[in-house]
Formats: sequence, structure tokens, C-alpha cells
Amino acid sequence: MLKRISSILVFLLFITIVSSCPNSLSPANAQSAYVPGFSCYRDLSTIYDRIQQLQYKYPDLLTVTDIGDSWEKQNLGMNHGHDLLILKLEANPSPKPTLILISGLKANSFGPVEINLRFAEFLLSAYPKQSDVRYLIDHFAVHFLFVANPDGRTKAESQADGTGDTWTITWAKNTNPSGCASDDGGVALEHNFAYQWNNLPTDPCAADYPGSQAFSEPETQAIRDYLQGLVQTNPNNHLLINLESYKDFILNPYLYSKTHKPTRYEDYQVLANKLAYGQEALPLEYNNTALTEQFGTLIDYTEAELGLTAIQYRLGSEMGGGNVSRCAYFEKVLVEPALQSLLRALKTLPEPLEYGAGPEIHNLSVNLNFNESLIEISGQLDAHNYYHHTNRTTSISALRYSIDLPPWYPDAEENLIDFERDLEYPGLADFFFQLDMNTINPEGATIYFQGEAEDCTNGYKRKGFVEMVTIKLPNPELNLYLPLISTSR
Repeated sequence: MLKRISSILVFLLFITIVSSCPNSLSPANAQSAYVPGFSCYRDLSTIYDRIQQLQYKYPDLLTVTDIGDSWEKQNLGMNHGHDLLILKLEANPSPKPTLILISGLKANSFGPVEINLRFAEFLLSAYPKQSDVRYLIDHFAVHFLFVANPDGRTKAESQADGTGDTWTITWAKNTNPSGCASDDGGVALEHNFAYQWNNLPTDPCAADYPGSQAFSEPETQAIRDYLQGLVQTNPNNHLLINLESYKDFILNPYLYSKTHKPTRYEDYQVLANKLAYGQEALPLEYNNTALTEQFGTLIDYTEAELGLTAIQYRLGSEMGGGNVSRCAYFEKVLVEPALQSLLRALKTLPEPLEYGAGPEIHNLSVNLNFNESLIEISGQLDAHNYYHHTNRTTSISALRYSIDLPPWYPDAEENLIDFERDLEYPGLADFFFQLDMNTINPEGATIYFQGEAEDCTNGYKRKGFVEMVTIKLPNPELNLYLPLISTSR
């Protein structure tokens, strides 16, 4: 309750202020066009232009793939509708674990689309400057579908009257008339996926009409075909996050049921709590009553029929504007924590349901002792930074390092490092170790670190995020791979 009151006070304090945080992950990008009345949301035309700008600016990192057409383009001709574009971010393209971020299934989910785009911009701008981002993009891929419902997005934008009134922007479906006699025809794409699809309501004019059948719409067909192709050609572990608006929840499959849980439900819950750390969104348990059953959803289909780890990430409160968050609330409350959370999601690769449960490494520091030809490295292990997961206790069980190859590579040679657990909180530990400089290639080396924690309830051991330092001799250049969210004991 105190947390919700605090959120409301923050919103009221900044309701007339729109500014960016000085240390924000969100780059300062000039936006040429906005949704009328919302200076924080680029309009659809600008988003498509931005995709092309990014592709032109970062040709070595980005490819843009047309995965299909919107309903209007498929049915009304080339002068209507839109392409569905996947922006693929990766260095040295090859089959590799992938973070898949899909937003905009609901036409008026402006905030999630903007966050998705800002995250792409951050990763691209940080890649040449930050070794942590460089590590992630060099070894993994990120696929972005910013606007999954572009026809509906156009209609939702047309409802913005320039006043900033969020409640007038109600359109969430695509624009397939579906036999509706009024202008209210359309299909709720977020309920049009095959797994546990439900044919209710049957009225095509209803706001939540799920279509005449599962995958009746070209937009959901395009997403299905893209995901199936990814799984067939790239048999790695992937993580899909469906960014949605309203309710401030992080949800696991299966949304259609209050009794059906994923096989690795506890690991899913830990991952949801990891992503929720330090932000508004609350992870919900499978039998929660805060949200009604949702049928035919993207994450249920992805987990059940494709075997991918999938999360639905809902952003925004009723006080903040509902489906269309007010810009002051969006900028001051939602954006930065959400970007931090997406960065954490990327760090869970290549094992999303394991690395989210292991310890993080903080305050990693290096001292080059040239007198004794030693590299001295210290830091802290922390398996406590979970939000709202009060029943889980852990104990640090191991810390390892490898040189030049990340520890998850088959050929990586791992070495154990001693650590000292906190006497009161065994999920916290300090470490200090020394490495002979003569063992390091004079041209430089990258040292990777990874901790491990044991769940005190069930005895399962889980590895955590990989951290790294890059060292060059004899004039060392130190690059730290540090978490962007600090914690305290």
C-alpha cells in the first residue's frame, strides 16, 4: 500500500514536468513528430523513419526484415496499410540466443512501443563505448518488433485531440471490419493467437473481439511465422517479452488459467521478480485475482507451442493514464526502470530461467600491481536483489572466472575463486583474488566472472549474470561490466 501511495505522489509531483534523467539509459534523440498532445511518443510515421535511420547509421549491427503485411495492406492494396518490420541487432550474425521484444499489439499501447524503441537506441549508441553492452551484442541477438499493429496504431493516433487526454484514445484493435456494421470493427490481436484461443465475444464490434478464428489476422500470422522460423533455424535458448500497457504487472504463462503453471514455474517467478527489481511493475503468481483470464495470448502460444521462455510485461497505472500513460508519469516513473529491466533481461541470456536466479556481481574493481606483477580483483556477490520475492533465501555457493571465453562457451576453462559469505546474509559475499600478470597475453585479455547461488529451500544451484573486465598491459585500460542498478544490504 505504501508503495502505491508513493507512486501516486511521484505522479502528482511531476504531472506538469517532462524531463529526462541525467544518467538515463534513454539517449537524447531529436523527435520530429509526436502523437498530438504527447511529446513523449513518436508517431507511427516517425517510428518507421527512425528504423530506416538506424539501419543506415549502424549497417554493421542492424538488419531490418519485413515479416508480413498489416490487414489494410493485404486487403486494400499497396497504397494502404503497413509492413511489419523486425529490427535485428547483432554483431557477426549467426544463430545465437535471442531476446525478442514485441510491442504494440494493442494499438493504444504508446508507452511500450516508445520504451522498446528507446532500448534499441540505447544499445546502439552504447555499443562502441560500453564494454558491458559490447559483450552482450557480440554474443547475443536482440530482435525488436516495435509496432505489431500499425493500422490500429494509426487509428488510435487519430483519436488524440492534442489536449493530452489519455482516456479519449480507446482504439486497441486492428482495422479489419470483420462484419461490424459500424466503424468499431476490428480484431483484438492480443487475443488472436492459437493456444487456448476463445471465440468470445462473437460481436465483431466489441472492443475485445478475438477474431473469427485463431490466427485469423495477417499481423498475428506474420508473428507466428517469424517465431516458428526463428525456432527452426536457431535452436538456442531465447527469451520473448511482450510489452503491454496498463496494470503494472509482470506475468508468466499461462494467462488463460488460474491453475495451469509452466513446468519451471518457480524459475519463471524468480525471473519475473528479477525483472521487477526497482520498478513499479509487480510480479503476479499464477492464481492471482488481480487480473482476469486472458485467452489466445502471445506468451501462452510462445511457451506452449514453441517452447520459448516468455514474459508479458505490463506498464502503467490507472492514475498514470491507463493504456496511454501521461507523458510526465511515463518519463519520470516508467521509462528508466523499464529500460533497466530490459537490460537485465538481456543479461539473462543464454539461460533466462537460470541466470535470473543466480547472484549478481557488484563493485567489481581491478588494481594492477606492477611491483609484484599481480592483477588484483575484488567485488561483491549479491543474490538478494529480488523484488517482492520474500520467501526465497539463497546462499552463495561458488564463484568462477575464465579468460577470453565466456564461461558458457564449451571450450572455456573455468577456475574457482575463494569468497567470504556474509555471516548474517549468506546470499551476500565479498571476494578478492590475485592473478599473475605473466599469465595474461601482453596484447590484452578479457576476464569473465560468474557467481552461483544455492536455493536454501530446494537445494537447486543457479548461476548468475556474467560480468567482465578487459585488461591491456603494460598500459592497462580497464573496462568494467557493471550492473546499472546498485543495491544495498
